[in-house]
Amino acid sequence: MKSQIINTLNVLLINSSKILKKIARKSIVAIGILLLILLLKIININQANILLNSVKETINYEFSIVDDSKRIFNKAKDLLDNSQKVLQVFNLGVKDKYPTPISGSIHKGYHEETNKGWDIKSNGDHEPIAILDGVVKEVILMDNKGYYVTVETGEFQYTYGYLSKAYVTIGDTVAQGDFIGYLGTNKDGYKYLRFEVIKDGKYINPENYIELE
Repeated sequence: MKSQIINTLNVLLINSSKILKKIARKSIVAIGILLLILLLKIININQANILLNSVKETINYEFSIVDDSKRIFNKAKDLLDNSQKVLQVFNLGVKDKYPTPISGSIHKGYHEETNKGWDIKSNGDHEPIAILDGVVKEVILMDNKGYYVTVETGEFQYTYGYLSKAYVTIGDTVAQGDFIGYLGTNKDGYKYLRFEVIKDGKYINPENYIELE
């Protein structure tokens, strides 16, 4: 172990020495160039002025490169933003999400094996809304879990649970934003909404379609 540490230190010392030598060489070259420029400035001959002007133009060009880079970056950013808008129009890119069924935070998230939906802890909003137009397919009262309301659309089904009261009945047509029911109170004193999304007969992560506020 001791020999390994010594070998490591030796390697570090060797590498450090090489780096310092490179820095020293570059510094000497830079100082030499500066001295040459000062000397030519003192001499003030035509050749010296031509050289100084060339150096000045090079420096100015390097500064202009910075400005050009900023302009190129901004153009690229605008192009990317416009591309995303075009993709949205043709449904090839990011898809707009539906409104949150209720204002709150996720108490328990989706898991493919253990939790097929969201448990949303309400932050004061007690009446969940329809996220999309549809028809009420089911209204079921489950023991100790309250009412479960399932709304069917052309694309998928979405279910609201933990309701103490359902405002709709089977066959009702709901529009986006309509109230579905009223949340019950859990044994811990808080109100939660059970929210599930089913597509093609399978439970899917609500995060794919819902933007939770």
